[in-house]
Amino acid sequence: SWREDKNYEAGDVVVIANIDLNGLKDPPYTWFVCVTTHLSSRLTYPNKSTSFWEKDGCSKGVEACKKRFLKISL
Repeated sequence: SWREDKNYEAGDVVVIANIDLNGLKDPPYTWFVCVTTHLSSRLTYPNKSTSFWEKDGCSKGVEACKKRFLKISL
């Protein structure tokens, strides 16, 4: 889960629960991949900061894998 005041590096993955007044939404969770190393704050919350996070979604393509596996070197 994403936390405030934590150092995130490019390639780190976090999950955010999708909650409203009635409980969990569908889908219940959204995954994000860090694209820029930073110290997290309310201003860098994944749902609101596309400069630091990209929503993770497998499109079955190389670009989606690059987001998810950025830290792995060949």
